[in-house]
Amino acid sequence: MPAVTHTDQPVLFIIDNADVLVRQLPAFIHDFRQLAASRRAGASLLLIGSEGVLRHKRIKPLIDVPVCMNAPDADDTHAFMLHEINVDENEPVQLRPAFTWRAAKAARGNLALLSRLARSAEQMARASQATTLTARQEGQLIHVLAPQRNVMRCGILLTLYAGLAFTVGWLGSDVIKPVLPVPAWMMLPPAEKEPVADITEVGADARNAMQQLFNTWGYDVQPDEAWCDQAERAELVCESGKDSLNTLAARGLPWIAQLNADKHVLHAVVMRISESELDLLIRGKTWTVQRTWFEPRWDGNFILMEKRTPDGEMTVSGNSSPESIVWLDAMLSRTLNIPAEKTGEWTPMLVEKVKRFQQRENLKQDGKPGKQTLIRLQQALGEAPQLINESLSDAIAIKESAK
Repeated sequence: MPAVTHTDQPVLFIIDNADVLVRQLPAFIHDFRQLAASRRAGASLLLIGSEGVLRHKRIKPLIDVPVCMNAPDADDTHAFMLHEINVDENEPVQLRPAFTWRAAKAARGNLALLSRLARSAEQMARASQATTLTARQEGQLIHVLAPQRNVMRCGILLTLYAGLAFTVGWLGSDVIKPVLPVPAWMMLPPAEKEPVADITEVGADARNAMQQLFNTWGYDVQPDEAWCDQAERAELVCESGKDSLNTLAARGLPWIAQLNADKHVLHAVVMRISESELDLLIRGKTWTVQRTWFEPRWDGNFILMEKRTPDGEMTVSGNSSPESIVWLDAMLSRTLNIPAEKTGEWTPMLVEKVKRFQQRENLKQDGKPGKQTLIRLQQALGEAPQLINESLSDAIAIKESAK
C-alpha cells in the first residue's frame, strides 16, 4: 500500500473471497482507513464475499455500504446459455428451460461450467441431427460434466459405519458371555416379523401406470399429465389392444397390463418376462410374480409407446422421405461407428448397414428396416427402454414387414 501513497489518482482495492480473511479483515480495514485519510485523491476498498462477512460482529460495523446481489434467476441462466451457442448458425439449437434450470443448479454459479454445458449440448444435438436434446441426453450430460457433490455424504457414511460397528458389538454380547449378569435394560427385545407385502393390496390406477411408462422412456411427468394424448409432446405414439404374452415379449418394449386382482383392477408396467416369472413396476417399486399367477388375471390387453420415424411411420424404405432416410442413416452410423452418407437417398450402402445391424441383433437379414429393427436400433442408442426377455420365445426369428 505505501507504493500508491504518492499517486494523484483515486485507487480501488478489491479483495475477492473475503470469507477466507475474516480474522485479518478488521486490522486490514483499520490500516486502510489510515491510508485513505493520508491521500488527497482518495482510496476505496471493495470486499467480495458471502453474507457471512456481513454477519461477522467485528466486520459489520466497519462496512459503510453493504450490497447484496441476487443470484441469476432461471430466465437469466437460460439467456446466458443460449448466448453461448447458436453463433452464425442457420438452424439454432434450442435448450429447454427445464434443462437450463437443472444446469444452473448443478453449476452453482460457475459460469464457465454453464458455458461448457451449453456448448456440449449444442454439439450433442447437432451430432444427432436434432434441434433439441431428449430428457435422457440432458440428464446424461449434466451427470457427466457436473456431478453432484454431497458434502454430508462422508459424514453420513462415517455415522453408518459407527452404527454398524456398535450393532455388531451389541449383538456379539450373546456370543461372548459376560462375567457379570446383563442388566435387563441391555437385553435386546425380540425382533418382530414384518408383515409380508401383498401385491393385491397395492392401489395403482391407469394414471399411475401411465406415469411409470413415461418414466421408462426418460420423461418425468405429473400424474395429471400422464395421458396417451400427451405422448405426442415427446414424439411418442401410444398403441393399445390385445395380444399374447409371447408376442408382446418379442416386441421388446415395456407395456401396461391391466390385472383383475381380488375384486379390484390393478395396472402395472411389465419390465421383465421369463419362462416362470415377470417383473412388474407399480408406483416405483418392482414386484416379481409367477406366470401362473399373472396369466389367469390378465386378458391380453396392453398399452405401450413407440417412437416413430420423422414421417410418422414404423418402417423406412426407398419410398420414404429424404428426412426419414437421413434419420435412419444417422442412427445406423452411430450404432455401427461408420460414416453417414447424408444423401437422403436409398442406396446399396444403406441396405448393407441395415443387414449388418440385423445380423448383430439376430434379426432377419433382409435389409428392410421394419418395426422390430427400428425398435432395436433405438434401444441400442439408449433412446427407447428395453423389456428384459428371458423366455424361450426370444429365440424365434421375428418376421418384419415393410408397410
